[in-house]
Amino acid sequence: MLGLYGRLWVRGERKVRTRRKIYPKIFLRTHITGYDPYLLRDKVVSIFGVGGIGAVLAEILVRVGVGNIVIVDKDIVEEENLNRLGYYVGDIGKPKVDVLSERLLAFRRIMGKNFDVKIEKYYANIFDFPEIDDIIKRSDCVLAALDDIDARLEVNRYAIRHRKVLIDGGASTNGLRGRVTVVKPFIWPCLACYYMPDTMIEQGDLSNLTCNVSLPTTMCIIAAIQADQCLKYLLKKSGLKPLTLISLEEGIKISQIETIKRRPDCPYCAGEIVDQEN
Repeated sequence: MLGLYGRLWVRGERKVRTRRKIYPKIFLRTHITGYDPYLLRDKVVSIFGVGGIGAVLAEILVRVGVGNIVIVDKDIVEEENLNRLGYYVGDIGKPKVDVLSERLLAFRRIMGKNFDVKIEKYYANIFDFPEIDDIIKRSDCVLAALDDIDARLEVNRYAIRHRKVLIDGGASTNGLRGRVTVVKPFIWPCLACYYMPDTMIEQGDLSNLTCNVSLPTTMCIIAAIQADQCLKYLLKKSGLKPLTLISLEEGIKISQIETIKRRPDCPYCAGEIVDQEN
């Protein structure tokens, strides 16, 4: 039976056949957008911090076809986490990585052999985690949603070492602001470039750059933009920006900033100049 967009389908079957490829039904409304799961299924994305932002991030990426997700977090689910999406009452007391990996692996039942989701989980503190070097080295994209600046900078350090794009997201302590920072090593500013005392973009006290206190509204927007930037990078699409600022304080305001230069004295990324993007 010939359907919309040249698809062929059989009633009751889980898979949908196009003229060239077969997609599980979960991707029926995805691939026609240009975000082809076949181009994402072999990608490796690592996510450091799977709280209110990172858990949503992981779920978005699996639902659009990213086939290999590495999750790292040191926390268990507590009652205070339940004001955000990602975890439920029955998860309290369990490591976040255990809960999330089980939930994501459940998608295997409907994706079939062509889209075998793989989840690699680490219940670990980043500062006592020798695997971090290897994980970032083999990642196609690195995502961070951590509530500690030092932990963010540690991920930043390894991303720069291995020249991996890092996409960092966080919310303010009043729960109504957030930002997504895309780091292209030696091309765009790294996280340390922003966190210096005389940073080009005034963002207030460093305590306002964490994501440990927030609202599910703000966190979902941050996660969605982070995922969008990750997918654009993986699929080589346009639209990647160094910095996206989100505010729900007075209405809804999302602004993207492009004209940001690396700090020549940055202790993490100074000393190398790249004129053209790789």
